[in-house]
Amino acid sequence: MPVLLLEAVMPEGPQRHWSKTLDVLMLAVTGGRERALAQYRDLLSAAGVDLVGTTPTATPFSIVEGRT
Repeated sequence: MPVLLLEAVMPEGPQRHWSKTLDVLMLAVTGGRERALAQYRDLLSAAGVDLVGTTPTATPFSIVEGRT
């Protein structure tokens, strides 16, 4: 069964990216956070879902695809 997430995937490197600012805001306001691709892989794996890949969109968000 496919699992699709629409998320702002943070880049791994030190480059500037708006998702890093969003990460700090989410942490301060809600206790949440944005994640890098490796973190999505770990999160999905813990739920029994394999990460298939990501697809960038015309927006700042990407589609993260998993499969059970």
